[in-house]
Amino acid sequence: MIMNLIERYGKRMEMNIGNHKILFYLMTFVITTFTPTHHKLILLSAEYGRAYRGNTRVLFEYLVKNHTEYQIIWITYKRDLFQKLHDEFPNNVVYFYSWKGLMMIGMAKYIITQSYIHDFPGVIFNSNKQIIIQLWHGLLLKKIFIPKERSIKKRNKIRRVVKKYYNAVISTSDLYTYIISTCLNMPYEKIHITGLPRNDVLYDKIDKSKLIKQIIPEAPTFSKIILYAPTFRDDEELKIFPFQDIDLKALNDLLKSQSSILLIHAHIADLNRGFAFDTQYNRIINLDMDNLERDLHEIQEVLAISDVLITDYSSISFDFLLLDRPIIYFPYDYENYKKTRGFLLDFFQFSPGPKVYTFNDFLGKLHTALSGKDGFENDRDRINKLYNYYTDNQSSARVVKIIEQIDKDELNVKGSDT
Repeated sequence: MIMNLIERYGKRMEMNIGNHKILFYLMTFVITTFTPTHHKLILLSAEYGRAYRGNTRVLFEYLVKNHTEYQIIWITYKRDLFQKLHDEFPNNVVYFYSWKGLMMIGMAKYIITQSYIHDFPGVIFNSNKQIIIQLWHGLLLKKIFIPKERSIKKRNKIRRVVKKYYNAVISTSDLYTYIISTCLNMPYEKIHITGLPRNDVLYDKIDKSKLIKQIIPEAPTFSKIILYAPTFRDDEELKIFPFQDIDLKALNDLLKSQSSILLIHAHIADLNRGFAFDTQYNRIINLDMDNLERDLHEIQEVLAISDVLITDYSSISFDFLLLDRPIIYFPYDYENYKKTRGFLLDFFQFSPGPKVYTFNDFLGKLHTALSGKDGFENDRDRINKLYNYYTDNQSSARVVKIIEQIDKDELNVKGSDT
């Protein structure tokens, strides 16, 4: 009876029919309160439990491959994603709206998240016995949380949530540790410099042609890739190629002459709003989540094989610095973005690449960037050293050391009590 109830309400919640959060809050509160935790059980998810990407994904795969002493579980709220992942990881994936899923919520000692506390909607964890480690989903340039909120009430709520639930947060450098502490009111001793697990992928040997053919079968022959990855806007629609003198044919001709393709990857927030960029030109291509996730690929793999990045205020630029390749910026709405969202740091001091405002200028800067030498090498190196303390593929391993240290500390406490 209980299992049927869970399944029935689970289907409704997946379809967004009705509001059943209170039921699941109550159920998970009871389960996390009265279910004994398994000190070797690690639970991970991503983006409201509906995606398989980012830092938690890379850490999950690293743990499954290298740390069999732990029970590693990925939990998802989407049945189709569960079925796809279950084929790949039959012993390490559970569906949230099942008895097993709810029991894993209660039994997990470690909860690994990357999106505030929203990776596990409808769940109340027990901070007295469960450890929550926040990986976050990117480095910060724009304001979030406490600096963003004008409401004292909302700021205080964030402080309460962070103090109660976060046992550890990862960072990439001393500068980023300061930023996290400012945004979350997080004590420095809870912030650990490890690097972002997702950036381990940047050091993988990826067959460029094979990957693109898998995710974009219709792509023409190419030798170089330009990735265009803008961030989202709070109050207005994203503008792709925000120039009055735009000429996509001229852009496509340049790409053809340079044996290149340009992939447009909008932010997930814009994709959820139905964003799509229509183009009739074969070298200017939409790269949406369906392309990527059909065969369980993700954007970091594409970033790793990209020769040039185009962005605006997105944190993806700080990941790309690890590769020391050219970046072009489109700050077309800087003043409005500064007013509505705001920046934690001076955008122009932390964006090592040309700022482009006209289409003709863009064509020229792109041609230069495709040569690999854009004159911003020293600026990239300077900012990379500020944001990325580690430049290797061991960030996941360093996160695991945090877990191992917590295990060790708890054993020492128990030993001193006997």
